[in-house]
Amino acid sequence: MDFLERKTIIVHVIESLEMGGREKTVVDIANGLDKNLFDVHIITFSNDANTQITGLHKNVSLHEMPFKRNDLGGLSAIRFWQKGMPLYKKLLRKINPGIVHTHLLFQLFLFGSRGIKYAGIRAKHFHTVQTSGLYFSEGGIMNKLRLWVEQKAVSLNHAYISCVSQQALEKCTLHFNKYASAIRLIYNSVDETKLKRFLKTEVHKGSFGLKQDDIMVTYVARMDEGKDHITLLKGWKEIAPLNNHVKLCLVGDGITRLVLERYVHEHQLGQSVIFMGTLSNLQPVLSVTDIGVFTSLFEGFSIALAEKMIMGIPVVASDIPAISSLIKDNDNGFLFPPRNHQVLAQKLLLLIQNPVLRQKMGERAYQSAQPYTLKEMIKNYTAFYGSASTD
Repeated sequence: MDFLERKTIIVHVIESLEMGGREKTVVDIANGLDKNLFDVHIITFSNDANTQITGLHKNVSLHEMPFKRNDLGGLSAIRFWQKGMPLYKKLLRKINPGIVHTHLLFQLFLFGSRGIKYAGIRAKHFHTVQTSGLYFSEGGIMNKLRLWVEQKAVSLNHAYISCVSQQALEKCTLHFNKYASAIRLIYNSVDETKLKRFLKTEVHKGSFGLKQDDIMVTYVARMDEGKDHITLLKGWKEIAPLNNHVKLCLVGDGITRLVLERYVHEHQLGQSVIFMGTLSNLQPVLSVTDIGVFTSLFEGFSIALAEKMIMGIPVVASDIPAISSLIKDNDNGFLFPPRNHQVLAQKLLLLIQNPVLRQKMGERAYQSAQPYTLKEMIKNYTAFYGSASTD
């Protein structure tokens, strides 16, 4: 780890620090890196959605580029490339990092890679892949194009790739092995110091407009098609009429929110479904959550799921590889076939109707989540950064 024997400047690059698991991981890595080894910076391509900046430590430098989050995709991306690339390269030259670590997807990953390539800096390029789904698994012309773009992005600087799950590692080895300098499995983590189980006795459901005897079922996820909230609402339509004291709390926001709100209205679920929006601090809501639910169709490593487990919350989750590596069905949680709202409803009802089962399953969830700690992730990333000096 020669170049880590003196302080190394590292820049993490991401489109925004909005609420989300990928963005939270960037904040946790930036905060957790040893400041005796690293001078840590973060570059965000946008400046209007960075809600997680309040969680950054004061010794992490943030550089926000002057674009809106919506300017980074679609036809607006053309202007972003034209206007943003000179600014991005200038910023990299000013910081002059030894390591640039990107956390980007598709064309923004290519943007980030090209900036490193042509900024005139001598930096090692690291990149984290957070999913095994999307165009890593799905077919079609557009997905082949997206995958080709990412292969080009990897090859420009022969990036060092970290993958957050065994499934993601297998996909990256298949698609990027001949372009990357190295590929390594590094699990995402939960900052267990910020999740205090004892607060369950100090936070009350009345803070969220609920009664203390209400059973609170919580889904924390960005609202997009991949998180499959609609399956959850279909299952909830079968649950709500059976119990007046169950509440479904949806934490997050996104492009499908209006569709979900319309579904709730049309099926008269408004009394039992609560849209909480984006929350900068999940601790209070997790403290009063009785049951967690997770209906995602694909994941890399789900921080939101691991957080619920650390809090001792029993979870019903979709049976996909990234989740079944954490949840053992009928042991530390329940699994259901993706998109199957009937089985989802059955599993949720088992927990709703059985408080003893909730307690036992929550305790097993807590015990099995212990390996996924921030300390372990930081140790692994530090070692990975150091390995580049021997290449």
